[in-house]
Amino acid sequence: MTKEAISLHSLKQTLNRVENRLQTLETQFKDLNSTIDKLAQKLEFQGKTLEKQVDQHEMWISLLEDRFTSMEINLFYSYVSEMLCCLHSSVRVKLPDLAGGLPTLASIMRRKDKNKRIRLVWEAVLEMLGLQEGDILTLCTFFIIHCSEAQYYPANQRQMYTSDISTMITKVVKNQILQESLLCAVQVVENGRVQRDPKKVVTLVQK
Repeated sequence: MTKEAISLHSLKQTLNRVENRLQTLETQFKDLNSTIDKLAQKLEFQGKTLEKQVDQHEMWISLLEDRFTSMEINLFYSYVSEMLCCLHSSVRVKLPDLAGGLPTLASIMRRKDKNKRIRLVWEAVLEMLGLQEGDILTLCTFFIIHCSEAQYYPANQRQMYTSDISTMITKVVKNQILQESLLCAVQVVENGRVQRDPKKVVTLVQK
């Protein structure tokens, strides 16, 4: 074999090795890139989860910062209870075949993320009532914080304490999120959408 042939053969082998190495590096790069994408997605999800937890934590703290009189708590609690009652009843009416398995608002909130049909009805009812998902979270938080101390006032008793509940809320509720959610609850109730027995409203968010 001539020197020229040996040189070409050696060069060809070298090129083959380089090509194989490049292919290996390309494969490793694709694997690394895929791993980076998965890691980025995981970090993004964890970031959103942490952000949500922080927001919820801040909301709880913020709701606890406002100090209300017993009368104010009872009035707000009454409207919140009736609004949650309306929400619960409205969802069950639209799901008659599932109503037996949705005895409380909490049961609906637990199942809506796993059952698409319940979720769609839930969203439709929220839209119908002029509510957002955040309003429900805020009002349920208020309900949980105050349910052990609050007393339910029926509509005629509420009129004895104030003739303009919306103005009262605007004046005494400093937390903007709670203020807006309470005003939404009042709007739902005052629009006459509640048809459930008021004596049963305090059981709505039982686990």
